[in-house]
Amino acid sequence: WLTLKEEPSWAGGVDYRIALKPCPFCGSTADLFFYKERDNVAVRCNYRLNGCGATSTFRIAEADAAKAWNRREG
Repeated sequence: WLTLKEEPSWAGGVDYRIALKPCPFCGSTADLFFYKERDNVAVRCNYRLNGCGATSTFRIAEADAAKAWNRREG
């Protein structure tokens, strides 16, 4: 389980928990990937643990990225 925030902590975001499904291509675990220059986040298959590195589309909110990955959108 990951603890995600709807908004950054400095904006008073509300914590809740959501699980990320395994990668649909290789079955490895996934984690959040932050692109700081654009202030976006995506979910990526954990290539450091022998995953394939597949990445979802970038979203503004961590929760949206996690939900899109779990629904296999983008």
